[in-house]
Amino acid sequence: MDQTLKRLMTFGFFLQPWQTVHYDEHPAIGRFEGVEFDPTEWKPRVPTAAFIRARADDNFWAARRVMAFSDDMIRAITSTGQYHDEAAAKVLADVLIQRRDKIGQAYLTAINPVVNLTLDSSDTLRFENAAHLATAPASGYVVRWATFDNTTGATAPIGTPTMTTDRQVKAPAGVPSEPGAIVKVQVAADDPGHPSWATPVDAYFRRSATGWALVGLERMPVQ
Repeated sequence: MDQTLKRLMTFGFFLQPWQTVHYDEHPAIGRFEGVEFDPTEWKPRVPTAAFIRARADDNFWAARRVMAFSDDMIRAITSTGQYHDEAAAKVLADVLIQRRDKIGQAYLTAINPVVNLTLDSSDTLRFENAAHLATAPASGYVVRWATFDNTTGATAPIGTPTMTTDRQVKAPAGVPSEPGAIVKVQVAADDPGHPSWATPVDAYFRRSATGWALVGLERMPVQ
């Protein structure tokens, strides 16, 4: 039911969620809190195309930018406001930290969080998990290798899929070594608690005389 209609039907007694939230009274920062904040439900006053059209990988990218701010960085930034009320500055920093963490929890786990893929000259693939989990996914990571024809888009599997609980894996025998060759590496995470992680991240590496360079990355299939 529309919020306005609810207010009419209840003679104005219906309260929207934000109206029952507790706010610390600090005139210098206004009504701003992080306990009840839900990034998936938050809406700007004016509809914004960036939010309306954002895909899960857009939110993932933005969450990584937000999570790059450490507690110390946030507190240093808020201190530049030169608030006369030191308590207000602390509350502002605390709320920003709470909101940062909630944004990370909401969006870094929503899709496959494998990031920073590299393939060194010894053909060892390494990557990280942006979700900052203390342990690997329940069943580990699944890595698939294939040659890739950049002209036709055709692929040919190399070896068999590798399961690993570590965030590094040696390439199978048969990986091309000639300069200009391209390999496609798919990394998925097998975790019942995060079914969306089964959609692999596709990384493309081109061989040069000195090693491998990442030349392409696809986190979500083109829709």
